[in-house]
Amino acid sequence: MSESDQEIVTLFVSASMLILMMVALVIVFVLSYQRRVWRQKSAMQALEAEHQLNLLSSAHKAIEATRKRIAGNLHDELGANISAAKLQLQNAKSDEASLEKANEILDESLRGLRRIVNDLLPPTLERFGLKSAISELCAQATTSELSVDLEWLGEEVDLDDSIQLPVFRIAQELLNNSLKHAQASVILFTVSTDETHLSLSYEENGVGFNVDHMVRNIGLDNMHSRAAMLHGSFQFKSAINEGFKAIVEIPLPQKEIQ
Repeated sequence: MSESDQEIVTLFVSASMLILMMVALVIVFVLSYQRRVWRQKSAMQALEAEHQLNLLSSAHKAIEATRKRIAGNLHDELGANISAAKLQLQNAKSDEASLEKANEILDESLRGLRRIVNDLLPPTLERFGLKSAISELCAQATTSELSVDLEWLGEEVDLDDSIQLPVFRIAQELLNNSLKHAQASVILFTVSTDETHLSLSYEENGVGFNVDHMVRNIGLDNMHSRAAMLHGSFQFKSAINEGFKAIVEIPLPQKEIQ
């Protein structure tokens, strides 16, 4: 091979090496750029997800605050007025039949008022905690044709209101849905808690439904959003004539070591 041919080969190899290096640099740049874009996109998605959770949390807190205010107004104003009217009727002397009927109406009004206040702001939850509140739900719903039970596994953990109230609302929504639609004869809540998480499972033997053909359900959406607000999860499954099952998993905040 002549000297000129060797120079051409050397030039060709050098050019090829230079091109390969440039291609490699372009690939590295593209990969680095894509990685940076992906990280920025992931960060934005995380911020958006956190923003959505904050909005959900604010919305639910506003709803609960409104419920508390309405419950207080009903109890303090309407309840006091009904009680005062009942006392006046008891002190009246004439037309005993009419007075007795009016007294019965007021008694029923007071019972209805207590039910409304209890639904808006369950006093058992505030005074005695989640276990007692769900137990009360079960007792109120149990009839001769429907068994509603609670199985509590492990020791009861002291929960903050910001956790136990949304979990109670989920339990309340699950039970109400079954009472309205399921035609069940057996309903079981199972709750387990430890220092790191709370798990609530729900099972009933009602008519069930086809999940694939299910239209949007506001009750299920509410339960999803309440669980998400607590950085937890809500999952369910059902089928025709196979009842309904749901499980809620909620992480609990870790206590700081003193």
